[in-house]
Amino acid sequence: MLTMAVRSMPAILGYGAGLAVVLAAFNYTGGRLTGYSKDPEVDEVSRKEYLRRNRRRPMEDTVAELGEGRGKTARCRVVDF
Repeated sequence: MLTMAVRSMPAILGYGAGLAVVLAAFNYTGGRLTGYSKDPEVDEVSRKEYLRRNRRRPMEDTVAELGEGRGKTARCRVVDF
């Protein structure tokens, strides 16, 4: 149907690519336009506490725990050539 109205191959390919991007975004969001749905059984406070514990640690904490000389340094060193 669309080919009868447009009658140019670049336009057909462009419409196909645009439709593919829209459908991929729709599939990526789980078939919803509003994103994923939260689990109603999980308490919001416990979910946020888990996210805070699970996040990346600051570099200073890692260096303090491991110590220097294990691939991590406390500060950035500038090397002059």
